Amino acid sequence: MAVPIALWTCALLLLPASVFCNPIPKRAPDGLRADRLGETLKLFRSVHPEADCRRVHGVWSEGEPKEKWFLWIHCSLSSGVTFGGFGLLSESNPRYPFGAYAIFYKKRLVEITYTLSGADIEPLVSLLARECSQHLDLAKDDHGVVIRASCATKQFSAVVQTIPVQALASDKGLLNVASNVLLFATSVTIAAAGEPAD
Repeated sequence: MAVPIALWTCALLLLPASVFCNPIPKRAPDGLRADRLGETLKLFRSVHPEADCRRVHGVWSEGEPKEKWFLWIHCSLSSGVTFGGFGLLSESNPRYPFGAYAIFYKKRLVEITYTLSGADIEPLVSLLARECSQHLDLAKDDHGVVIRASCATKQFSAVVQTIPVQALASDKGLLNVASNVLLFATSVTIAAAGEPAD
């Protein structure tokens, strides 16, 4: 009887400690600290490996050479990132495909938008004020509630606003937008100042 107990004890000692502990969930990177205008596409993809990135054409004109058409890359994220500690709408409510959307020009980040769950923008306005370190332009509704805040510096512009999200209905794989507003979300857009340099 002592031999089987000794074998079980030895077998338990050989198991990794993770078998006995709950795994610690990996924290999602916070876009406020992780994503920077001007960063490379390679760095962005290393921080956000689940990003879906596609090369897209820019605005075409007769005078533009074809090589310039494909200098733009758009990346989208539906999960795996927060902004200021607030989660993406698409992650908290997968029915709405609005998450983070990044735009790169010549493989450098020039604009990023986060659509966050929740309509209270007051905490994000405080974050924006800290990041801009200047006076914010505020817009309020009829009740005096802040619905939009923005700032512009020589390097970037930033906008935080409450946005209505209309009800969505799926019909045989097609997404239809209904006329009624179902919920409000918060959008944060940060863009490089001026046109991208060639």
